Amino acid sequence: MLWYSAEQGRFPGQSGDYRIGRAGTYVRDNFGVYGASDEANVIGVAVQALDELQDYVSEATHEPWPGTTSQPRSHGRILNSHLNLWYGDHDNVILACEPIPLTDFV
Repeated sequence: MLWYSAEQGRFPGQSGDYRIGRAGTYVRDNFGVYGASDEANVIGVAVQALDELQDYVSEATHEPWPGTTSQPRSHGRILNSHLNLWYGDHDNVILACEPIPLTDFV
């Protein structure tokens, strides 16, 4: 389980009561639903985690994070044994994660 949380009282939260709680992504439970290959499943569950993090932050802040007017789509790919994750279009990246080495994944 990958959990998302924030300091209480810092953001308005979904109900505007500054109690945002926490949320999470079921990584293990969702691995295997994105395709027949390990590569498709690694990318799929990682992009799902980005989507769910984005929803959590946007609901907590009432802002379209990490965008300014709308929420950009999340994307992922494996390149040179590294998982690359980002928000935005391929030619207009809004926010990118550091590439994650997949040493046991080829």
